[in-house]
Amino acid sequence: MGGDINAFKNMLGGYKSTIAIALGDANIRTTNVTIALLNEYNTMIANTSSDLKEHMQDLDERLQAISQGARNFDVDDLKQQRIIEERESAQSCLDICIQVSAHIDDVQQNAFVNIARTSANNQDPTAKSKESTQAEAVTNNTLNHCKLGLAQTTFELREQLHRINEQIRSSSQCHALSDEQAAEQERIREELRSVEQSLKICSEAAEKALPDRTHVFEDVSMGDDGDQIIVATFGDLISAKRVTVGSRSRQFLGQMSDASLQQLSQKVGSGPLEVDVYQSGGTNSPFEGRYGTGRPLNPGNVATQKQGSHE
Repeated sequence: MGGDINAFKNMLGGYKSTIAIALGDANIRTTNVTIALLNEYNTMIANTSSDLKEHMQDLDERLQAISQGARNFDVDDLKQQRIIEERESAQSCLDICIQVSAHIDDVQQNAFVNIARTSANNQDPTAKSKESTQAEAVTNNTLNHCKLGLAQTTFELREQLHRINEQIRSSSQCHALSDEQAAEQERIREELRSVEQSLKICSEAAEKALPDRTHVFEDVSMGDDGDQIIVATFGDLISAKRVTVGSRSRQFLGQMSDASLQQLSQKVGSGPLEVDVYQSGGTNSPFEGRYGTGRPLNPGNVATQKQGSHE
């Protein structure tokens, strides 16, 4: 694409990463992934997007260089417009001179024919012929001088018009894009469109791979003597609201690995868990009947303090 081998490798690397991102996006929507994989995926998206933007900037600079090479001359648009206007003016003046010269030829011929006819019908042909001949000579001389002036002006205008046309033609030939430059320009534009599409894929994938996902559990209720496990194995956040559990029930909330979840499920299914929970001694606990059996910080202290307060 007009660059060196490193530029070509970078281009292929960007497209390869874009394909990997697109495949990763499909996997995210169909399989379970961890937060670490999401972070790694987002890092790849960020790096690929940065490389693609750099490649796009390089393509823009190459396009600009081609355009500047085609327009690298001192004649700006305003000056070129003045040249075109000057050419039109010269052409208009040339047309006027040609028309006037043709009109003089026509007038000159018709005028002398009319003079000859008038002289033939006059009673004193000799005197009138002399006067007519003198007037004819003066008029003819003036018309000839006028025609010579018009011919000289016409010649100068044609020379000027030729120079202007050569200037415009030379400018167009020097600064018009060659076939090779035009083809290169079109290839760069195609590559730009491809890079823009790759950036769009990266942007869409980044939106779908945001790591700050939160699993929300609301209004979860469980009765007595039950077991409940609410966990996530993706490493995501959990939001739990209005979760209630009955007496002698076990409930697990949070996130853990797949192996830990399998181990916990086996323990729950096999029987009671070995949980470090103090059991209340008898039915004399002050929490009995109100908030469950309770869990005193120091077993027996509550009952002792209660007896001491009655004394």
